[in-house]
This record gives sequence, structure tokens and C-alpha cells, in this order.
Amino acid sequence: MTRTHAPKNGAIHDAQCGVWEIPETSSVDVILEGGYRDEAIASYLAQASPLYNALSRILAQLSGVLLLATTRGHRDLSLDHAIYTTAVEQLTEARERLRALKAPAAASRHYTALQDLAGCLAEAAEKMDSLSALLGQQARDDAKHEIIRKLHVVQRLLIATAEPDANITPVDFSHACCTCGASHTGGSEKNI
Repeated sequence: MTRTHAPKNGAIHDAQCGVWEIPETSSVDVILEGGYRDEAIASYLAQASPLYNALSRILAQLSGVLLLATTRGHRDLSLDHAIYTTAVEQLTEARERLRALKAPAAASRHYTALQDLAGCLAEAAEKMDSLSALLGQQARDDAKHEIIRKLHVVQRLLIATAEPDANITPVDFSHACCTCGASHTGGSEKNI
């Protein structure tokens, strides 16, 4: 990526400006450059990276829907909302792609944790879907607490399955303005 500086007149960058170019960060070559030496692991991580990112977005979407619903004070979650529907569809696709992913033996714990993460998201979505059918405020409150607990587990699993040197992180600061897209590459060999 070519390093570009802010326009001298303080204007916003044009759409064609090189500052908007984001390099491919989940290719096998990039992951190997990050310090991983096993090509099977690098290939697995390259395939897992977009799934990890999708699961992270789904967590944000479900959390947002739950937050909106609980702050409105309504009994149901209004799950016909496009954000919830999209999140559930993306989760179904991500789980199918995750099941098709072949993990080398050295990455089996990572793969299992990703499966657990996706499973917790599915359980949270199911509980959200059934929340409005519950009778009684205490039952609804208990269900909301269970949903929050599941989403918290997902967030912890996202942190646990992060592989920053493979560009698998809950929040990506690698292209923040202060780093100019420069990535840190360590010289040591990586294993997951």
C-alpha cells in the first residue's frame, strides 16, 4: 500500500485516493509473512478470518437489536427488524461455511472455539426470537439475562480466538490513521 498524506488544503480524501486502499490481510502469503511457518495453519487461518469477522459483526448486530429493544421498554423485541433478520441469515451462512472448514490438528482447539462461538450466537438468537412469547416480567427478565450472558460468552470467545498476527482480531486498528496501514510483523514463528 502506498502511503498517502492528508491533502494540504485540509479537504477530505477523494474516493479514488490511495488512502482508501485496504490490502488483503487474510491471504496465506500475508499470514506466513506474519510469522506463521506451517502452510496448513496459514491456509486454515486465511479461511477462518472472514468467518471470524462475520461472527464478530453478527455479535454486534444481535447486541444492537437487544439494546434497542430493552431501552424502548416494549415487551417484545420486534425481531422482524432487518438487522435481526440479516444477522440470523449471516449466522446460518457462517455456520455452514465453518462446518465445511477443515482445520489441521494443530488448530483443532481454535476451530472448536469458533464452533462454540457460533453456537452461542445461535442460542442467543433463538432466545431472542422466543422472548416475546414468554409470560410474566420475571421470565422475560431471566431470558434477557441469559441472552446477555450468551453474548458475553461470544465476546470472550472472540478475544480468545483472536490471532493478531494473522489479522484475526475483534477490532482492527491496523489501518488507523496513525499507523498509515503499516502492520507489525514479528520475526518469531507462530502456532495457534
